Amino acid sequence: MQADNGNALSEEPGFAPGMAEAAPVATDILLQFSPAADPAQVKAALQAVNGQQAELVRAGDAEAGPLLRVELPEGQELQGAVEILSQQPGVVFAETNEFVNIASGDAADVSGMAED
Repeated sequence: MQADNGNALSEEPGFAPGMAEAAPVATDILLQFSPAADPAQVKAALQAVNGQQAELVRAGDAEAGPLLRVELPEGQELQGAVEILSQQPGVVFAETNEFVNIASGDAADVSGMAED
């Protein structure tokens, strides 16, 4: 399909011509604890992977325990740490914290949207 300006339109939904498509990048882990998890369980889970709490994403309450963003030492494999954390007492889930960076190929376009 051709646009009026002669640039081919992307067949991929959500991407405009000139926009770079990037794979998700995992940089750390999101770690959800149960409401019953105590501070000793949180500490033990972090120690199991030599992790450090980078951020308290959400404090715990009666319905959901704390959600932490955990950073690992440089070079430590994320998926292996997720598997270890998932087995720790008090942990509801552990998953890689991924983001996608989509940048325009046009340096003048700061909105990320292609112009007509």
